[in-house]
Amino acid sequence: MRFNTDDNYMETYDGTKWIKISTVGNVSEYSLHVSTGTVLGREYYIAEPINADSLWPDMIEWTVHTFGPTRTIWEDPGARWYANNAKFWFKDKKDLDWFVLRWSSG
Repeated sequence: MRFNTDDNYMETYDGTKWIKISTVGNVSEYSLHVSTGTVLGREYYIAEPINADSLWPDMIEWTVHTFGPTRTIWEDPGARWYANNAKFWFKDKKDLDWFVLRWSSG
């Protein structure tokens, strides 16, 4: 499974080709924007929920339950994940993929 960042959707591999499994809604609806960035010089994968204010507490709870607790960037440089600036930052691509899979439809 992978997230196609060029076209903003999840894909699964059927053994011969990649197949689209979900799409991201337009900006007026809930969606996830996926990108990359750096935290103190380390590359991280970013999931930015759009129009998800009501889901944010559930997203935090699910992420803590799934990947363990986290601290701030300054308290724990290089942590597995962070929630900062209305975005989720993941050290491992696989963690981003699980997050996107879980929250792709809200």
